[in-house]
Amino acid sequence: MLRSLLLAIVSAVSRFLSLILKALLGLRVDGFDPTSGWPGTIFTIKGRGFSTSRDGNVVFVGGARALILEAEESRLLVLAGETTVTGPVRVEVGADVATSGTFTVLPTPDPTDVTRAGPPRFFHGPQQGTPATNVQNQPVLVILLYPTDHDPGGPAARASARGNEITSFEQARTYWNQASFGSTTWVMTYTDWVPLPKNRRSYFWEPGDVNDARASLLRTTSRPLVRSGSSIIHGSGTGFIPIDHPNPLTWSFLIGASTGGSVVLGLARVGNLLYAGTAAGGFFIFDVTNPGSAVLRGSVAMPFGSIWDIQIVGTTAVVALGNSELGLIDVTNPAAPAVLNPGMMSSEWTTTLKAVGNRIYAGHGTHLAILDLVGGALNFVAEIDVGAWVTSVDVSGTTCAVATDGGGLKLLETTAGGAVERGTYQGVSRIRAVRLAGGRAYLAANAAGLVILDVTKLTAPTKLGQKVTKKPAYNLDVSGTEAVVAVGNIVLASINISDPAAPTINGTEMASGYEPSLDDLQNALTIAQDSQDLVKNSNRFFIDSLNAYFAATGTGVAQLSGFKGIILVVNGGKLRGQSWTSGEFADAGQKITLNDKKGAIYLATGAHWGRKAHEIGHWLGMWDIYEDWYADGTKLEGTAAPWCLSGNHDNGPLFCGHHLHQIMHWYTTGAPTDQNSNVRELAWSPTQSFNDTFDLVAHGATQDTTPNRFHVLKLVASSGLIYFVEVRQRPAGLVFDQNLDLPAGESGRVIVLRVSEGTSISNTFERPIQLVDKLLAGQQTVDAARNLVIKVEAKIQDDPLAFRVRVQWNQPIAGDPNGKFDLTITPWSTETWESPDIWVDSPRNNSGAGQTYEFHEPGKPDVPILNGDRPWVKHVNKLYARIRNTGPQAVPEVWVSAYVTSPPGIGDNGSWQLLKTKKLENFPGRDPNVPGSGEVVVDFDWVPAVGKHTCLSVAVMPQIGEIETNNNKAQENVATFDSGSGSSHEPVILDAEVRSPFTVWRKVDLLVRSLPLGWHAVVDQAWVWLPGKGSHPVRTVIWNDLGTLWGEHLQIPELALPRVEGWTHFDDRYLPIGGILAPVKAVKKVAIEIRCEAGGGVIYVQGELSQQVQNVPITIEITNEKGQALLLHATTDISGHFSADTQPIQRMDPGPYSVQAFVTAGGAAAETESPVVTVVVKQ
Repeated sequence: MLRSLLLAIVSAVSRFLSLILKALLGLRVDGFDPTSGWPGTIFTIKGRGFSTSRDGNVVFVGGARALILEAEESRLLVLAGETTVTGPVRVEVGADVATSGTFTVLPTPDPTDVTRAGPPRFFHGPQQGTPATNVQNQPVLVILLYPTDHDPGGPAARASARGNEITSFEQARTYWNQASFGSTTWVMTYTDWVPLPKNRRSYFWEPGDVNDARASLLRTTSRPLVRSGSSIIHGSGTGFIPIDHPNPLTWSFLIGASTGGSVVLGLARVGNLLYAGTAAGGFFIFDVTNPGSAVLRGSVAMPFGSIWDIQIVGTTAVVALGNSELGLIDVTNPAAPAVLNPGMMSSEWTTTLKAVGNRIYAGHGTHLAILDLVGGALNFVAEIDVGAWVTSVDVSGTTCAVATDGGGLKLLETTAGGAVERGTYQGVSRIRAVRLAGGRAYLAANAAGLVILDVTKLTAPTKLGQKVTKKPAYNLDVSGTEAVVAVGNIVLASINISDPAAPTINGTEMASGYEPSLDDLQNALTIAQDSQDLVKNSNRFFIDSLNAYFAATGTGVAQLSGFKGIILVVNGGKLRGQSWTSGEFADAGQKITLNDKKGAIYLATGAHWGRKAHEIGHWLGMWDIYEDWYADGTKLEGTAAPWCLSGNHDNGPLFCGHHLHQIMHWYTTGAPTDQNSNVRELAWSPTQSFNDTFDLVAHGATQDTTPNRFHVLKLVASSGLIYFVEVRQRPAGLVFDQNLDLPAGESGRVIVLRVSEGTSISNTFERPIQLVDKLLAGQQTVDAARNLVIKVEAKIQDDPLAFRVRVQWNQPIAGDPNGKFDLTITPWSTETWESPDIWVDSPRNNSGAGQTYEFHEPGKPDVPILNGDRPWVKHVNKLYARIRNTGPQAVPEVWVSAYVTSPPGIGDNGSWQLLKTKKLENFPGRDPNVPGSGEVVVDFDWVPAVGKHTCLSVAVMPQIGEIETNNNKAQENVATFDSGSGSSHEPVILDAEVRSPFTVWRKVDLLVRSLPLGWHAVVDQAWVWLPGKGSHPVRTVIWNDLGTLWGEHLQIPELALPRVEGWTHFDDRYLPIGGILAPVKAVKKVAIEIRCEAGGGVIYVQGELSQQVQNVPITIEITNEKGQALLLHATTDISGHFSADTQPIQRMDPGPYSVQAFVTAGGAAAETESPVVTVVVKQ
């Protein structure tokens, strides 16, 4: 009995201790951070009892399985799954389960908010497909859509509008059929009208967005301020604050008054009456005989708009009403003010006023409006365009100063008939307020603080001095030697202006609490202005449009599988329209994944058929005719625009010869001696004469089949300068080229186009195309620098039009540097984001007599592709760059610089660190008859200090006399990963930066492309807003399904070459600004151990991998006390063992040596290294 009792007690105690131990030592979750985010958010779980193997843990977040990135006993790094919703975090380790807290899924940020980046975005392979050139009958779905505020009308109106769109699209389809000789054609399917769930402004930038952004900027920076002697009244929040300010250092704040709960925007004071206007349109009159006990005398509400400013003219208050322009209020009886004129709606806002007598000067959008108040009515006098939004006006004598937001200070001379502009000061461009006093202009210049100008000479205003305040300066009052400046949200500062060259703060500038960001407000306005008629969020727009289509037709996403393109036609006003390709649309937790990559376009109803054909061209790689793209987001249209669909598309021109041949590939081509080729290419040489004729024929209904007759003559002066010669005519019975830029009565001419190769915003080559001349028989064009003559000898046929053209070059040229050489390096392409002219050679891989590269041409290990090798950290690697001179003349000196930056960049904002510069002497020219001539490979030593992924750049210094100086730079990201396997393969994490090449704000979308089957990726931000030349970190996680239950039946490739890219809208194009190729290899995760011994002057090394992996390259580094290293190379056998010794290479001197082995890229094992082993060679 006692024994049984004791056993029961022992058992109970054992169970109790077991529970205690489990509680102390078992699985537990203590917390996680961050506690909120989105699907795809990476967060850390802390606790105890986690498996150190990733696959030993299972984590659910809000019921969705998470991806485990890293695992330690007390820490897990996880990525929330794609279907994550708000819910608990649950961790399972075997049979043990622990749950902690709630992970909250946040709302999706507004993509128009410049202060917020987008949420994470998932991508899945395979990503394939897309429309292609030289493919017939490619199906395209055209969805006709109308926002809630743009219904196309009743049945008859809808049918008519639909018919018009179909007619226009069919004309575009005919264009493609005829222009391509029937090789690249489209089959359009048209829907009925489909209703969108929201109004047009929900999807597209409209003037209302500009108004809202400007109102937000003006309202937030509005600091109304009036002064009478020592009494200052300052608008503050929903009322005003009187201040007794008898001297610069004394501020006595008195009790203020309320203005009905609305923010005060405008103040005016006449004697003891204060007039206040509010954002809600309230107009209040106060008696401020005793400012600290103001008495409300009367009020009235304006029916339209806010009251931004007030001027009192006799018994009439003139009020600025924003988008309701000007209003008038009778203030004869302060107790009963009466509205005389309520204003009228306008697209041009009025927010600032100045009255001189009965003359009113009013900011009217970007104009200065001048009116006279006569008989209770405003009479127009004049309106002057000042080029930027008017923020403040002041008049003194005949000087009128107009402050603008973006255009500096405009100075005008007033006249009886209005005013005449005399001068401009642009030392500061964004000014919030101006005051004139004593021949000087005092500017409240936002972040620039107080700026003082001498304006005695209106045509040449000069800066006298400046005081930069801690907070932005928004308003001011000038009295004697003091300027009271409203800075920031609530502070007033006193500034001594007795010496205008050196204004100083009287006392101190007080601190304040929360300050709204002026930069954010200004940037939001700029973006709204620059983005007019563009889509706000293309993903949301396509999701809503496709879901509306599915609802209207009773179909789903599978219905889209057969289409190669989707075009959304939106009823309503003008849109700039854009074109791109995409395999999915994702936003705010919603996603539509297509079966392959498809063309995507949105257009407005009424777009010309040429515009429709043009946008389809972008699907196939067409870029626009231009002279240059600028970093401020603008472009200069090229002179060839009338001659190419990529230019003046609404005139319906044919593609130019360059596009027809090199982008669309529609002409039959062959060797120079091929009589059936329709393109003849000639390479100019100054050392060989040339004189021959060619028969050129216009592009007609069919491709020309006459032997030795050509559609295009291509003359290559260098890779940076190419001439295209072609015949253009108004062809009978065809839709294209009916509106050519030709004199009346002429059917056609020979046109010569110059294509100069330059580097684009995305650091890829794009070729600006310019018109050189349009020639008739007997006319010629000359390139004197190359002794090149293109002469039209005769017209030889009318239909299709054909001319005989003579090409002559070369009377020997010597010693003339005018355009005889062209130094170039090939930039990265948008397909790989790698340059074929930059590569890395790591000594770790060079196991044979020559160089061996991890990435190489098939069967040619010594011929690099992509990066060549991944660099060996803390060792000397060779960075190679191939420089070309594609012109024939040698160059005495060529300077080449190599640069590095880390992390790798998506885009280029110029943030590089110089690695080294080398001088190459007597750089040879290119001989067209000698392959490889004009090429030099230059090398740089590069020792990466840490194992960070890096971006490399090589630049050739441009020189006077060079044919093209905009093709001298290339860059390459170095980012290769191993996805080592346990049972599943480890995710890899790529940290990079998005870097803006623009000088203006841009929204950049982050995309991952080219994922194969069974591979996945997440970018931690779907988009980022970047200021000019700005940057933003971005993290990408890439993983695969190899080794998982759900991937075991899939043919998943072990090598993925995904591209992480940044895309932005540029006019009507959706363009990449840059990208990173991130090769990921799914290989075995191994450890490596070595043993060493020495004897007879030989060091012997043996080792093995932790897994039996055969044919894995091993590099063994043996280093002496002086730091001199010897490399041995070996390969693992079937059991994972390897061995090597120094005997075949050299006899080792006596002394200690450090030995370390490295798994080298190229085998089926992930790169790793062994511990260092010391061995001593004895005498």
